Amino acid sequence: MANKRFCPKCGEEILYSTKYVKIRAEKRNTNCLSCAMTGRVFSDKHKKNMSKNHKGMLGIKQSEDAKKKIRKSLKGKKRESFTDKHRKNISESKKGSVPWNKGLTKETNDIVKKISEVRIGQKRSKETKRKQRLSAIKRIEKNKFNGGQMTPGYNPVACKIIDEYNKKHGFNFHHAENGGEVCIDGYWPDGLDEKRKTIIEIDESRHYKNGTLKEKDIQRQQYLEGLGYKVIRIKI
Repeated sequence: MANKRFCPKCGEEILYSTKYVKIRAEKRNTNCLSCAMTGRVFSDKHKKNMSKNHKGMLGIKQSEDAKKKIRKSLKGKKRESFTDKHRKNISESKKGSVPWNKGLTKETNDIVKKISEVRIGQKRSKETKRKQRLSAIKRIEKNKFNGGQMTPGYNPVACKIIDEYNKKHGFNFHHAENGGEVCIDGYWPDGLDEKRKTIIEIDESRHYKNGTLKEKDIQRQQYLEGLGYKVIRIKI
């Protein structure tokens, strides 16, 4: 079942990455982003910092066609570097802020500095990374009854692609919307057919750099293959 609910104000469908985030939203009876922004009062300073175009769009719902056109117009564009005026505004906003280590004693600051110097350029072994992943999962599981995230965010489009692959090739991949993603030694593959010991990964553009699969994804695949799993990758 998809992790979705409907906005109590306008009835628009809202998708959530996990069922725990959805449960928390239901308890708080939160509205969709458009409804939450409608009628919101901003301070004079906030209004001054916002561009005219931005202010004109607050609270306005975009049609799906308009959203597609906006995405298409922004595709491939790189964010321009900060202007001198922007840098000056950032500097002004940080004036008077207290550094995180201001309340520490000189001895504690020296210890922190030494630890930082030791860690510079330090590489973690694969076993250390594995232990850190498993430790992070344990921390997440302790908070599951307080709205803690039990599984990573997912792409609903990827789930549909996996369903189509299941029908076409006779697999039975479990994913976020038909039973939930399964954790394998600290990794959360997009889909898993345990009976066939096969994993499917749906790769978006962020998984690639200059047309080549990123090193961390290659290492992840090699690790899972070392556990006896076959990995299928689909680029979207």
